[in-house]
Amino acid sequence: MSTKAQAIAALKKINPDAILIEVICPNEYAVQLEAPAGHHWDGDVHCRPVFWFASGNKPDFWTTVIEEIVMLRKAVPCIDDDCEGIAGAYGICEYWEED
Repeated sequence: MSTKAQAIAALKKINPDAILIEVICPNEYAVQLEAPAGHHWDGDVHCRPVFWFASGNKPDFWTTVIEEIVMLRKAVPCIDDDCEGIAGAYGICEYWEED
């Protein structure tokens, strides 16, 4: 069984600039594991969601979050076609352009 603090510490160990974003809804809860600004997770997305539903065990959820964090690869700059947000001829990542 794990805690939110342990999940944040695990994410910061992977990359100190990564962010754990909480999404709270009436019957569900989620966190998003966001790569640092201008980056995406190598071979993956900018932000990986992990969901929990009200019927589940919250400490088990945080264990799942830590397992997802451990599976993250390094954060790489959004400069090539590996980035899901690259669009158009200019190679600008639209994910970070919205900020």
